[in-house]
Amino acid sequence: MGLAITIFVLNALYISINTFRTMLVVKGHQFLAPIVAVGEEVVYVLALAIALDHIEQSTKRGGLCDWVRCRDLYRHHH
Repeated sequence: MGLAITIFVLNALYISINTFRTMLVVKGHQFLAPIVAVGEEVVYVLALAIALDHIEQSTKRGGLCDWVRCRDLYRHHH
């Protein structure tokens, strides 16, 4: 549950920064907007890295591939 909340908060932060950056671009802040964009991408990459790390750990434990074994067991018993 903590992972989902972390990713949700990071995604909300990313969207907020994106909205702020868009406002800066519209208002013509040519120096500040790219700096905010770097922060935006850092948040995005951080959230992506956390999610991909969790997927990698799940596959090492058989979490995502478990459905294949369950499917094969179901076919053999029915």
